[in-house]
Amino acid sequence: MQGRVQRKDGTWYEGDFYLDRRHGHGKGKNKMGLVYEGEWNNDEWHGQGSLRELDGSVYTGAFWRGRKHGEGKIILPNNNEFHGVWRDNFKVGHGTFKIRKDKNSDDMVSVLTFGF
Repeated sequence: MQGRVQRKDGTWYEGDFYLDRRHGHGKGKNKMGLVYEGEWNNDEWHGQGSLRELDGSVYTGAFWRGRKHGEGKIILPNNNEFHGVWRDNFKVGHGTFKIRKDKNSDDMVSVLTFGF
């Protein structure tokens, strides 16, 4: 079943439901103002999705039980990018950080590969 829920506190969800829980594909905004679009499981971000954070950063990748977990990338407000692995919302292991010449450029100043 699909639907839309809008609450007085400004939170909302639009997408698939199963047994009155967000489950399947959907988009929603939480109490902190974060906007998530992607796969949901039992009312949590779970699977592949995108998360727009308050500073304008956008993480796209894997989620597990409401947290960044697995392969993903984050594009920062200045258009720099980090590609790597997350565990329980933290970057872990190896990753690549791409630094752009300026916010509106596709030209790279440097590409750093490192491990944590």
